[in-house]
Amino acid sequence: LLSTSKLIFFNKKNSTGPSRWRAIAWSGAAIGLSLGVTMMYVEISYIQSSFMTALSGKDAPGFKRAVLRYAGIIAAAAPLFALSDWVEDRLKLAWRAWLASRLMGDYFGGAAFYRLHLVTAADCAEGGDPAAAVAATVDNPDQRICDDVTEFAESSVALAIGVVSWS
Repeated sequence: LLSTSKLIFFNKKNSTGPSRWRAIAWSGAAIGLSLGVTMMYVEISYIQSSFMTALSGKDAPGFKRAVLRYAGIIAAAAPLFALSDWVEDRLKLAWRAWLASRLMGDYFGGAAFYRLHLVTAADCAEGGDPAAAVAATVDNPDQRICDDVTEFAESSVALAIGVVSWS
């Protein structure tokens, strides 16, 4: 995660490119919104505490204030939660597009795909283990790169946002 982040944010090749600035903007927005969402959760917990205090003390005006505060915080929090999810998804897309482009460029650049050794059942016809050949076969490496990039981008952004949210 850190080495890939270093590639996208601090790589000389991307130092002036728009993908770097987009990634920085989406990352900053995601971190800021994550902190805002965390603050909303804290405020909601305080309001729920006010509910319980008003109910246990049979304080009708306090209960009404808590209901109004709760309605206000929900009205503010719902769009914030939706915006936060949208920004996180945009960050995942930006990172995935950049990383897929870079890896596919490396894969197709210099005809690297010709040098990739694919083990097939025909390679094991001379007494090798066919099960090992099937297990070692790399089918559609370009598609696997894109699938792995998608999984990596989604899990690493979720991890990073989780660390920011719970710290």
